[in-house]
Amino acid sequence: MILLYKPDCIINTGVAGTLEDGIGVLDAVIATFLVQHDMDTSFLGDSAGLISGINVVRFYADTALSEKLGAAAEKEGIRPFFAGVATGDCFIAGSEKK
Repeated sequence: MILLYKPDCIINTGVAGTLEDGIGVLDAVIATFLVQHDMDTSFLGDSAGLISGINVVRFYADTALSEKLGAAAEKEGIRPFFAGVATGDCFIAGSEKK
């Protein structure tokens, strides 16, 4: 799809939990960076979270686009929070994993 339509940007949305107090239901978290929380190839000598092949731990968001998203959220009465976002394949359900 990206190769065919060549979008200027991609906005990924979803529903998630939080590790931060003060972020509530229907608040918007706008990523400043993204990490893969359950990526672990440390047995190969990599640092935890490193995405092998591209050797990156953090993927940084476009600052200008993030600011526009925050302004749009505020305009709609939604509180935006700018923070790092962790994504992964594991569902975190308990405070021990959190």
